[in-house]
Amino acid sequence: MKIKNIKAMDFYEVLNVGKSASHQEIERAYYLGKTTYHPKSLASYSLLSEEERQIMLRRIEKAFMILGDPEKRRLYDLKVFDDKLVSKENAFFRKSTQKLVIEDVREKKGIWKKFRALFSH
Repeated sequence: MKIKNIKAMDFYEVLNVGKSASHQEIERAYYLGKTTYHPKSLASYSLLSEEERQIMLRRIEKAFMILGDPEKRRLYDLKVFDDKLVSKENAFFRKSTQKLVIEDVREKKGIWKKFRALFSH
């Protein structure tokens, strides 16, 4: 199985969502991507070089900036997919980043709000 170069991925592949993803799915994928490539995440410990991690974070930011805005997304789709019906599958490199479930720990209320505050500028 061949993995695409980060720079060759379209924004849907960067966020690991399908072309028909809702705004909520795109937003959730954005936060998951930010968590995955955060300087203190596991991806930072020898899985990726610092340069690769930073490139991916920039791509995630740009993908969300475009796909998170309905008009920019529409124009992006027209430009990239040339009005073809294209169904994108999830990118291979992110399949192992599903939420880890730990049975004896409960998710704290408001954790997503705190997380968003951490990454908002």
